[in-house]
Amino acid sequence: MSKDELDEHALNLESLNNITVEGLLNIFKKVSTSNNLLILDQNLSPFINYLIPFSTLKTKGRISQTIWLHLSVDVEIYDQFDSILIVIQKDPRSVQYLTNILRVLPKKKVYLIVKQLDKSFTYHLNRTLGGSLIFDQINKLDENAAIRLTPALRVFNWNTEPILLDAEAKLLSTQEPYGGLDNYLNQPLLQVDGLANAFISLLKSSIDLNIPSLKLKNIYGKGDHAKLLIDIIQNEKMPNFINEELKPLEQEFYFTKAEGNANLVVLERNLDYLSLVMNQVTYSGLLDDLFSIDFDTLTVNGDKYRLNDELYQELKYYNFASIGTRLNQLAKFIQGEYKTKGNPGNLEDIKKLLNNLGSLTQKEELIKKHTTLSESILNIIQHGHLDNEDSYGNFKENEIFLELENDLFESDYKTQISTLKSFLAKNFKLDIILSATACISIVNDGIKDRDLSWISDQIYESFGLEAIALLDLFLHHSIIRISGSTDLFGGAFSILSNSDKQESVQNNTTTNKKLGITAGANAISSNYALINKFWNLHPQADDNDMPQISGSLIEEYSRPFFTLPSNSVPLLSRLTESLFIRDFLEYKPVNNLSRRPNWDRLGIDTMFHGSTTDINICDRSNDKGFSRSGDVEYVILIILGGITRSEIACFRYMEERFKKMGIHKQFIILTSGIINNGKLINCLNNEALS
Repeated sequence: MSKDELDEHALNLESLNNITVEGLLNIFKKVSTSNNLLILDQNLSPFINYLIPFSTLKTKGRISQTIWLHLSVDVEIYDQFDSILIVIQKDPRSVQYLTNILRVLPKKKVYLIVKQLDKSFTYHLNRTLGGSLIFDQINKLDENAAIRLTPALRVFNWNTEPILLDAEAKLLSTQEPYGGLDNYLNQPLLQVDGLANAFISLLKSSIDLNIPSLKLKNIYGKGDHAKLLIDIIQNEKMPNFINEELKPLEQEFYFTKAEGNANLVVLERNLDYLSLVMNQVTYSGLLDDLFSIDFDTLTVNGDKYRLNDELYQELKYYNFASIGTRLNQLAKFIQGEYKTKGNPGNLEDIKKLLNNLGSLTQKEELIKKHTTLSESILNIIQHGHLDNEDSYGNFKENEIFLELENDLFESDYKTQISTLKSFLAKNFKLDIILSATACISIVNDGIKDRDLSWISDQIYESFGLEAIALLDLFLHHSIIRISGSTDLFGGAFSILSNSDKQESVQNNTTTNKKLGITAGANAISSNYALINKFWNLHPQADDNDMPQISGSLIEEYSRPFFTLPSNSVPLLSRLTESLFIRDFLEYKPVNNLSRRPNWDRLGIDTMFHGSTTDINICDRSNDKGFSRSGDVEYVILIILGGITRSEIACFRYMEERFKKMGIHKQFIILTSGIINNGKLINCLNNEALS
């Protein structure tokens, strides 16, 4: 199937962004005045700017001036406008700022717009702002209608759909704080419900001629909260969606005639914390780790850069080690210095890329821009700041931490602990200390009690009591563990010795007492050494010292080892891949005896805690005489707890690999946000301080 044929089947995911924008503009239309002041929660500014140019928003809302919610202004300024529009998110701090504004605001019409307003937050607003609603009124409110909280204050719900963050990866995000880590660890029911609603939004966006073009044929999941999400989708959300959106004849057609074309896979973050605490070594991953990408914007040394250009889209998934070579080749080609001595195919790829970059001036500007960003990455890693010279202090701590990560699977526990102790002795940054401790803990099934006690004492002496509270949360959520007395291989390899027996995939009967309270629990029931070997998480790297520009990830890399240090492959990508193909299982190959995707005989239940879900809705792959239609199918991947940029790159690689093998599947990723070790530490630090 050609790329053009695949594009014909592509879903219009961009429509979800448009629906979110239209929701805000429709609220603005309800404001009758023409000289309006917009008071905006600054944290929402990147979100809005990503969806719509701010100049367009000002025109549509007839906004004359904008000020930030947290800033104090002279009361006289408010008198200059006919109406006040205030846009906030559900945050107690926003309500406090709002209270201060309303206290001094002259008698004006105030339109308060709250992103994803619910009854709980409405109650909080009503109580804090002295609203006139009683509890029964709040309980019966239509959250999509305007709420008259006081005679001068109207409250509106800005309902937002999952946002398309990456069109190429088909990545949809509900954009929860800290990428969803906070809710996952502390309020998982909120995240489960939000992602279930987002899944229904995806189905609605696929409706064509009154019928959804997506129909589930299989559902797979690993983890207790994954099962809870699946149950809510299957038993509550889907029936309601079908009844509300489809007429009886349309329902009959959908259930009896429409062919299933989508596999739903739901996985949890606690299956793989290593991909979270490690540095990301793709171009986009390092930019995010070091400078923090906010939607499609990042700030380096006070300068803002938009990451929406064609060259960034070409480079973002590749290992950073190849970026300099690529930019250099492009620059030489533009200057007419490129010699056609190498692979002619590479030359064609360069020409194709350059044709997409615009005029000669635009090409030069883009190469200059990404050369500057690449140099900034190198300077931070090698020198500790953006200048190309060594600073005082621990200017090489980022580089030394990367060395530890790259040696993680070649060194033993004693050497790793010794390296960590040297980090503490040299007063490395706390986030490096904690990330290194977590890496060592995960690959060794925990830190020895005496070592953890010493580490804790040193952290207290160097960073104080708040740092100890942060370390305790790493332990509380099982990201760092104290090692037990379990034998390294005892009993674990019985999984492999019995792998020829058909494994029935059933839900675990053990009750999870933390279900709905926290998802921050240890999901590993085997030892990491076995999991590492069995799932081939560190495949052999290519002997390619001179990376060249190629047309795709699959042409550049023989295996997906390019996104993390130590040639690591994220476990979540391996679990997903194994449903469809198993040729990467080299240590103990397990043949797939079924044409239908499955986890049979892979030891999933023995290696990992939590419920395993395998539901065949309408898959007839194993039926005698059944032949596939050849149409493109979808893999809808829901990840609870957020996704890393390394995982995004691996799923892009997997899709390209499947296509090369003649397996026509398009991945759609639905998650709570993009995460990394910085967001994890910020999330836990906020939890420690609250």
